[in-house]
Amino acid sequence: MKILALMAAGLLGAAALTPVPAAAAGAGQRVVHERTETRHVTHNRRDRWRWKTVCRTKWRNHHRTRVCTKVRYRR
Repeated sequence: MKILALMAAGLLGAAALTPVPAAAAGAGQRVVHERTETRHVTHNRRDRWRWKTVCRTKWRNHHRTRVCTKVRYRR
């Protein structure tokens, strides 16, 4: 019985070390999750502009006031 268990473990280890074909490994650009298909498309990240609010405190008429402006920046 022990020899049979050792042989089974050896076959399992040999099967784990065999190379997987490229088609089965999913080496392409598409990733499939359940029923939906997700495609990874590379975009140029330098062309993305976003807006953020920058607030500063200023003294106006002897009172401290928060002044906020919208600033455009690249991501």
